Amino acid sequence: MELFDKAMNFVSLIEGGYVNDPIDKGGETKYGISKRSYPNLDIKNLTKEQAREIYYKDFWLKNKCDTMHPVFSVLVFDTAVNMGSGVINEFLKSSDYINPERFLLARIKKYIKYCLADPTQQRFFFGWIVRCMKLYDFIKTL
Repeated sequence: MELFDKAMNFVSLIEGGYVNDPIDKGGETKYGISKRSYPNLDIKNLTKEQAREIYYKDFWLKNKCDTMHPVFSVLVFDTAVNMGSGVINEFLKSSDYINPERFLLARIKKYIKYCLADPTQQRFFFGWIVRCMKLYDFIKTL
C-alpha cells in the first residue's frame, strides 16, 4: 500500500481538482476521475477518499500494479489514469518490460499521433509532456 499511496499522491498533484473543459475528451473530471468513464458518479462532489478507492480498485489492482516492479507499477498506474488501460501492453512491449525510458517514449509518441489525428487536443500536448518528465523524475526516486 505504501507504493500505491506514493503513486496516488503523484497522480493527485498532477490531476488536480474539478475541471469541466468542453474541449477535453475526458469531459468533466475531478482528481482525474472522468464522467466519461464513470457516467453515474457525481464528479463535482467526488471526495478524495472516493477517488482513492476508485484508483485502487479500478486502476491499481485491475492493471496488476501490485505485482510489478515498483517503477513499472507507477508507470502503468499513471498511464491508465491519463490514457486508459488499453495502451499499457503496447507501452510495456515497447519497453521490453525493463526499460522505463522506452515506456515513456512510446507514451510520448502516442500523444504526438493523438494530437496529429485530432488537432483540438494539441493544446494539452505540452502538459502531457511535462507530466511524462515529472513522472520520469518521480520513478527515479523509487
